[in-house]
Amino acid sequence: MANSGSKGILSGLHERNLRSNEDKNLGSKEERNLGGSKEEFSIKRSYSLRASTLKKLKELKFLADEDVTFNEIIDQAICELWDRRKKE
Repeated sequence: MANSGSKGILSGLHERNLRSNEDKNLGSKEERNLGGSKEEFSIKRSYSLRASTLKKLKELKFLADEDVTFNEIIDQAICELWDRRKKE
């Protein structure tokens, strides 16, 4: 795909890392400020991943920030893919 000037997943996660100090004292339901609106990670689903995909996910977590959750990485990836497809 051609670069459309959008931010990559790691740069977006880095920006959220700057706000992570205020996110550390959250309750049992994960709640993060995503794109200007607070929204809980309250829906639980179970998905199967290939071993290679899980390895990539773990590497993204390591590269991005020790405080970022897998939920946040997956959520941002889905949102960015959705935005990209919506523009096509």
